[in-house]
Amino acid sequence: MMKAGSYAFGLYLWHWVLLSFYQYHFEDNPDLFVGTAIIIISFVFSWLMTEFIETPIRSMDMGKKSVYVLGSAMVLTLSLIIGLYSYHQSTVTNINGEYLQEDYPGALVIDEDIKVEQRDFIPSFAQAKEDLAESYEDGYIEAKSSNTLNIGEYGVQKDYEHAIALVGSSHSAHWLGALQQFAEEEQIRILNMIQVSSRFSTEHEEGTPQKEWNDKVIQYLNENEQDIDLVVSTADIGNTDFQEPPEGMVEQLNLIGDEIGLPVMAIRDNQRFGFNIVEHFAYGAAKLP
Repeated sequence: MMKAGSYAFGLYLWHWVLLSFYQYHFEDNPDLFVGTAIIIISFVFSWLMTEFIETPIRSMDMGKKSVYVLGSAMVLTLSLIIGLYSYHQSTVTNINGEYLQEDYPGALVIDEDIKVEQRDFIPSFAQAKEDLAESYEDGYIEAKSSNTLNIGEYGVQKDYEHAIALVGSSHSAHWLGALQQFAEEEQIRILNMIQVSSRFSTEHEEGTPQKEWNDKVIQYLNENEQDIDLVVSTADIGNTDFQEPPEGMVEQLNLIGDEIGLPVMAIRDNQRFGFNIVEHFAYGAAKLP
């Protein structure tokens, strides 16, 4: 009994890792077979960890065998991490327009009364947090501690017919992909000006990076208003306690429209909730018949 009890801590550690891994990648609760397999694998890993890592360290008896096993375990763990990451990257869904229109019509169901069968989510719940705008990978996203106006150019960059300035926080950055969908066809240049964790607003205090960044955006729009046709931003309503955009954000957007003279499309943003929305839907979907 004491011998089995010595593996309890390792069993606790490993079962949670394996269970989380399964739910992350398969978006479902394990059935009896999978649950039993997780327990067995957890016990095997716990035994290996206890016998060849924990016990030798406690007794300070790190013989050649233990060192060999410990080194092998580290190599195996690293290989497993690399393998899982490679597998995850290879399963990222490649979405194209035709695929979306036929199987995932989106808002078209409202206008065209399309009936669709229940399908897998795109991106999957496991991939949702990594489904970021291209500007993140390109480095055209500024931190709130930076006052640098780093402008990314997308769409048609030469001989374009129209230009759109995408301005604001990370919530505005989410709309880059949607704009890119029609930018090439409509000959549109997209100017990406994003500072994360910071509202596009007049409410920032003087001397702060957020205030300086906002001022630089306004200055750029003012100096280049002849070459910009539309400013796209978000009307952030914050958490569920607020139903209207903050006053400072409204003032900033009105400044662009009234004083600079550029048309503004402010997209009403989603509310913030006190729970992880992706996980909420993931567990909810697992219970669907």
